[in-house]
Amino acid sequence: MKKTLIIVLLSAAAMAAFAQEKKVKVVNYEPYASFALLVGNDWAEIDSIAVIYGNNAFGEDEFNVLHKCCEKGRLTGIDISRCRNITNNEIPAYAFVPTTVNGLPRKNMVRGVGEGENPYRMKLKYITLSNDIERIGDQAFALTDLKAICIPHWVEKIGNGAFDGCENLKDVVLCGNSPKAESDGLAFGSLASGAVLHVAPGLGDFYRNSSSWTAFGQVKEGEEAYKVMGINVDGSSSLGELLGGNDMHVDSMKLSGTPSKEDMALLKDNVQYGRLYSLDLSDCAVGYGNLYSCKFEYLKMPTRTEKILPGFLNGSNVKNFTMPESYDEICRTAFEGFNGFTDSVLVIPEGCGSLGFRAFYGCRCIKTLTLPSTMDKLEPMSLSLCGAKDWEQLNVDLYVNRMYPPLSVLRDEYDADYGGPFGCLYEPDINFCHTRGWRLFVPVGAKANYENAEHWNHFAEIIETPLLTGVPTGVSAASLSTQPSAADGIYSMDGRLVARGSSVSGLPKGLYIVKEGGKVRKIVTGR
Repeated sequence: MKKTLIIVLLSAAAMAAFAQEKKVKVVNYEPYASFALLVGNDWAEIDSIAVIYGNNAFGEDEFNVLHKCCEKGRLTGIDISRCRNITNNEIPAYAFVPTTVNGLPRKNMVRGVGEGENPYRMKLKYITLSNDIERIGDQAFALTDLKAICIPHWVEKIGNGAFDGCENLKDVVLCGNSPKAESDGLAFGSLASGAVLHVAPGLGDFYRNSSSWTAFGQVKEGEEAYKVMGINVDGSSSLGELLGGNDMHVDSMKLSGTPSKEDMALLKDNVQYGRLYSLDLSDCAVGYGNLYSCKFEYLKMPTRTEKILPGFLNGSNVKNFTMPESYDEICRTAFEGFNGFTDSVLVIPEGCGSLGFRAFYGCRCIKTLTLPSTMDKLEPMSLSLCGAKDWEQLNVDLYVNRMYPPLSVLRDEYDADYGGPFGCLYEPDINFCHTRGWRLFVPVGAKANYENAEHWNHFAEIIETPLLTGVPTGVSAASLSTQPSAADGIYSMDGRLVARGSSVSGLPKGLYIVKEGGKVRKIVTGR
């Protein structure tokens, strides 16, 4: 009798433990795979699911799979923070609304359905949204069991009734230091009693005084909505250690010091998958890594650097962008597909000497570009701004502060197939050159030099302007050279490279421009 009782008690304990066990599934959405097949035949038994980004678009079909798992299965928690290919950067309308509400199809549901009644509800309790989300559709989460949600900074529109009837929703965090639209407040209705809206410091009164955000019992300001950190990486600790548990939860960061390759990788993760959207690197010496395919509200590059690294901002998008004050080189693909030059203007400063392969390939955002007198090397397709898209719709004003064109440099025998710095693949037929609709501005007296140069004779107009002098601007005053000086580059006053890696003492008498140690100055020699 005693043994039987023990067995019964043990069985009951085992069943209780089994009942409490939660099933979590991580889905790597691989290219060309079916999301439904990856979720698996055990979809009804999944309690939480995390979707890792692949190359597939994540759209309405994928959200329908998650909807089924919530409505007909056990799914209560979803993490799509690592999905970076969500269709239209939007949570679709009615994404998690019950299929029927009081007998009506979900898409016929109107605001207020279920008030005073006990409608069927969706089990969804938690969802972590992708940082790329820009819109939340109408009634996307209405009548769910959501308890809390963090709405990314990039969300610019919250649809009508998106969170209606979420009676258990107690905490809503609005990330970022900019207020949402008044109309976005209409997305919330019939929330939990005392529901709290968390906003950035200084924004509380905007929401408290709004007639559209009245669904919340309380508005709180705090770091949970907008966190700022200043971090110096000096080699004694990694960036991860210095973040101190705030990884993926920092909105604005000023980083100084010399970040390692691992630090830069973590920094990029915080932009792509976390909350970081404002980054100041002005006091950094960045020698590794990239910020490939990142989206920023604000980005300040290092104030001074020897080179802008390969692929550093390839495919990235920045609303407010600050370039370095000086640099020697822009490496291959550094800005390929980049979108973010303020007012569509880019002025490359004096001192920069070369543009790498595809450095600005596909940068259709550039409408006005200035090359300095020190620019002496252009690799293939470095200025192919139109990329592979329709070049006839891209008109650019190109200012070149040189009496002679920069050299078109081939890295190997195959580079000739790329059509030079502008990507004109059918030279010398100007009808196929990407610059046929561009205007080229050069110093007075330099027009003939460009008209007779390969790759430079295809412009719609070549215009001489006194605004360009053909020599560096802002360089120090001329000085007498009394000591031999090894130089990174020595230029004639018309912008031609005279020597590199040699001393000025061996030059004929005259006035030269010397680039050395990241500085540019005038030198008088031969006396």
